[in-house]
Amino acid sequence: MRNNINFATHHLLIVTISTLCILIMSACAPQIASNTSTKVPELVFPTTIPSPVPQVVTATSANPAPPTVLSPTNTALPAAVNTATSVAPTLPAPTLAPAATTIVPNPVRINFATGATTGIVENIIQPGQVQNYLVGAAQTQPLIVSTDSLNHDVTFAVIGLLNGKTLLNQADKKSSWQTLLTVSQDYLIQVHGGASKEKYSLNVSTPARVNFDPGAISATRKGSTPGGYNVAYVLRASANQQMDLSLIASPGTAVLSVYGYQDGNPYLRYVVEQTTFSLKLPSTQDYIIQVVPQAGVVTDYSITFTIK
Repeated sequence: MRNNINFATHHLLIVTISTLCILIMSACAPQIASNTSTKVPELVFPTTIPSPVPQVVTATSANPAPPTVLSPTNTALPAAVNTATSVAPTLPAPTLAPAATTIVPNPVRINFATGATTGIVENIIQPGQVQNYLVGAAQTQPLIVSTDSLNHDVTFAVIGLLNGKTLLNQADKKSSWQTLLTVSQDYLIQVHGGASKEKYSLNVSTPARVNFDPGAISATRKGSTPGGYNVAYVLRASANQQMDLSLIASPGTAVLSVYGYQDGNPYLRYVVEQTTFSLKLPSTQDYIIQVVPQAGVVTDYSITFTIK
């Protein structure tokens, strides 16, 4: 009897353990399936959808792009710096900053009226003050500058703004000066005040060069006298050549003036009031021919230059 009870108890224990194992396995099986069902989409999702791939590639390839763009910029910068450096020494730094009580920081450009070859500025300057002006002029043009003031002690200096060359030093104390330009550029005219405050005028003239067509012996120019100022031309001719000039304008409105640029000799004064001129030239040089309006009138004109 005891053996039967032990067998039944042992059998019941085995059944119970088996049942518990089945229950445990059943409980574990859904969890594993559940984990598998969530992990697989996570692993598959980024590989099965291709659209993010080009976006990532584009973004990744764009990241190194700035260095590629910046690299030429960085290599180009030294060239720009070198250019600025090479230009900077051409600026007349020591001359642009003379020992003066006042320096105008921004030069005032002298703009000529259309057709004009002369610009005139009137201003007031303090003792020791420096006032800066810019004028553009071309190679082979004469540059004629003068100042006038009550005490005649307002002087000026002239510097090429592009090449930094000083054409006229302030130490020369000039109130009138001229030169034949060799470089087309802006020229800086520095007006220096005298011993006292005074009003002055600055007169800048850049006569227009007259060139003949190949094989021609004459040329005609037409214009007006803007502001009632003189209009000046420059013409180069050789000794023993014949120069003939003819000015056509309304009667009593304009006359001629002629002088040698290099020798400074007047060959025709405006006070003679002539509109024609003929001369066998005494020397090889540039000749300045001016159309001078009478009483400062504004008039149209035509002038013919003949050299033979």
